[in-house]
Amino acid sequence: MHANFVKSILVIVMRERLQQTARWVLLLAVTVAVAFRDLARAWHVIAPMSLATLLALAVLRMGGVSLSLFHLVALTLAAGLGLHYALFFERRVADAAEARRTLHATLVCVLSAVLVFGLLATSHVPVLRAIGLTVALGVAFHFCLSIQMAPHGDATHAD
Repeated sequence: MHANFVKSILVIVMRERLQQTARWVLLLAVTVAVAFRDLARAWHVIAPMSLATLLALAVLRMGGVSLSLFHLVALTLAAGLGLHYALFFERRVADAAEARRTLHATLVCVLSAVLVFGLLATSHVPVLRAIGLTVALGVAFHFCLSIQMAPHGDATHAD
């Protein structure tokens, strides 16, 4: 009976956390749209972040992972990192050399994050494994989707 009570409390807390996360994502989308004053540019930032988060969540669930609050917090961390990647790739640059520098710096950050959190994913401590696996997957998906969904036009004027 005690285990069922604890499980029901955790389900309620996770549901509230997901609802709160949805509200924050909506607020973030509005903030990005207002900051860019352009819905297309906001889309290039919000879409890869949202899709990559859902993809990481789906892969975890398809892998048989029972989600906990630690997974949700780790998804939030990965989404924050993914937001930065999308912002970097959406940013209009003055020339091709600056675009290459941006790609290089972002790639170093992504590889570092995947390596560090990937090592955490090998831990025997369930909390560390949950955080490591979730963030490593999330960062990889965020990077790939951010670079794929970035605008690739010839307009390279600086903001």
